[in-house]
Amino acid sequence: ILYIHGGSWFAGSPKSHRAITDRLSRLTHACVFAIDYRLMPENRYLDGIIDCQQAYHWILDNGPDGQASVEFMVIAGDSAGGSHTLGLIAWIRDQGLQPPNAAIALSPSTELMLTSLGKRPNLKTDAMLGPMIQKMARIPLPLLWWGTVLGFRVLPTSPIASPLRGNLHNLPPTLIHASESELLLENAQRYVAKAQAAGSPVELRTWPDMVHVWHLFTPLLPEAEEAFEHIGEFLAQVEARST
Repeated sequence: ILYIHGGSWFAGSPKSHRAITDRLSRLTHACVFAIDYRLMPENRYLDGIIDCQQAYHWILDNGPDGQASVEFMVIAGDSAGGSHTLGLIAWIRDQGLQPPNAAIALSPSTELMLTSLGKRPNLKTDAMLGPMIQKMARIPLPLLWWGTVLGFRVLPTSPIASPLRGNLHNLPPTLIHASESELLLENAQRYVAKAQAAGSPVELRTWPDMVHVWHLFTPLLPEAEEAFEHIGEFLAQVEARST
């Protein structure tokens, strides 16, 4: 499993997300390669993407036992890392590389668009992202737009930053989790609808009244354990179909 941690592209590390990667490894009996990709603002947004691409190239030829091809591979990530995950599987397809057997995105960001921030669904029910977005909504849109362009050094409309804006055909089996009370739910729903319309086997599972990336609270939170059990069922089904 290649795991890409979240943290709004400027925070987080493999260590901060050890609860998720440890649970994934125990759940699947698989090795987890959690990449410590470059973060903003010290680095460009694109540098983190390049690190993920290079990690995938490396893992194709380096399995759990050393230099050998990988028999079953999954790309997974949460939040900002979920965005990188969705962008990475599209890049792999476009490059003609061996695709992963499956992808998993937990509460992913699928679009960086900044319009109508103050009118977003779940603005008042998202305890983690809601307060920040409400403050951002007070900033004039032109300033917010150009501030984002300067910070990310890529247009928010680009599929590089907004996987929802890209071509979503011929993707691997992909599972997306989202909370019904989080801001990113709508973007997840739109991504899944577009991918399914393009013929890709992408599915969404939601949980009520959960915080953004509630999976981090495993094993203390029953809903987090339930989410991981669902991931295990999804991967078992994918593996059964691939044999």
